Amino acid sequence: MKIGDDDKIAPNLRALTIIEVLAKAGKPLTPTEINEELQLPKPTIHRLCTTLLQQGFLTRDVDVKRLRPARRLRLISAGIMTSSRIHIARHAVLREVSEAIGETCNLSVPEEDGMVYVDRVETHW
Repeated sequence: MKIGDDDKIAPNLRALTIIEVLAKAGKPLTPTEINEELQLPKPTIHRLCTTLLQQGFLTRDVDVKRLRPARRLRLISAGIMTSSRIHIARHAVLREVSEAIGETCNLSVPEEDGMVYVDRVETHW
């Protein structure tokens, strides 16, 4: 996904490519690891990562050098998921499971210090 400095891409789109690289990696990355794919000037990648950190879109991982999506970015993702066809399909599966086992079913995703519920189907007692 090399975007390089020769390409005239707006900073906001460059920030989105950082988020995209992190999403594809599925694990926390350092700015250097992110930049191995994007090939941006070093000051640019660090400036964009710092901005995303300051605005709450990214957070530092336990080892402090690696970055991962923060709560604000996950909330955006959850909002997209709940307003899409994916939500309808996911909710239907949860409903089927709930009916089959006679229990309430939840779908949750990891968050910094716990889990966030994305969807829930209550059982009919």
